[in-house]
Amino acid sequence: MNELREWAGMLCAAAMLCTVLLQLLPSGGTSPLMRVVLGLFFCCCLFGPLRSLVTTDWRVVLPMSESSVSEEQLLQTYHDAIRQQTDAALRQTVDALLSDTAYRVEKISARWTESEDGSIYLTGADAYLSREQTAHTQEIARLLAKELEIRVTVHPYLGR
Repeated sequence: MNELREWAGMLCAAAMLCTVLLQLLPSGGTSPLMRVVLGLFFCCCLFGPLRSLVTTDWRVVLPMSESSVSEEQLLQTYHDAIRQQTDAALRQTVDALLSDTAYRVEKISARWTESEDGSIYLTGADAYLSREQTAHTQEIARLLAKELEIRVTVHPYLGR
């Protein structure tokens, strides 16, 4: 955030400098050329931070991009990240859906199918209930299936 603030300050200073220099220019023949030069200067100030993207060592930012990592391992890492993010989003959604009720879900996880080409598809979810919520299994299943619009299997507490 600090870098963004510095960039905005530099951009404001460059705009003020360009404005002052444009006001000081004579209205003679060099004025159009100086306008182009000042415009280029302002563009350099505007897009200067993008230069750091080009010079960034992406192996530090994305350590999985090293050549020693196979494509399968990389694909598995991305799939795992997608699964984790989906489980977290699903958990958040279920908590929001059940917040106005007395129902609670102990754990929820997404169910996936992987195709031959390596794509993954969300096919449903499994919800696990606590001992206290087992009596409401059917109501919770009906509510989640209706609201989430995916197939949800609700597992009652089995005394693990």
